[in-house]
Amino acid sequence: MECKLANSPLSIKSRLVQDYGGLINATNFSLSIYFDNWLGQYLLHASYFNAIWELIQALDNNNEIKVVWEINGNPLFSGIPNLEGINQFFDQVMPLMTFLYKARELVKSLGINP
Repeated sequence: MECKLANSPLSIKSRLVQDYGGLINATNFSLSIYFDNWLGQYLLHASYFNAIWELIQALDNNNEIKVVWEINGNPLFSGIPNLEGINQFFDQVMPLMTFLYKARELVKSLGINP
C-alpha cells in the first residue's frame, strides 16, 4: 500500500500482513521524498512542509513513531515502522530539508514569499 499527499513530495509505502488472529498489521515501511513535487509552489506554501519537517525531526531524534492508516477517518491498520536503513534516508534528505527550513525562516522574517 502506498500513501501520497496531494502536491507533497512525501510517499509512505508499507506491506500488509495478516497475523494468526486475523488482524492486519503493517510491516516494512519505507519513506521517499520526491522534491520535484514542490516545483512551482511558493516557498512558504510548499504542501505539507511543516508536517514532513516535524516527522523527519521526530525520526532524527530517534523517537518511536506509530503509523496509522485511515480511510475517511476510520482506522484501517497501524504499525510501528522498522527504521533499519533510516540513516541513508537522512543522509540524502536532511541537507535539502534543512536548507529549505532555513530559507523559509529567512523569507518569513523578510515578509516575502518567492
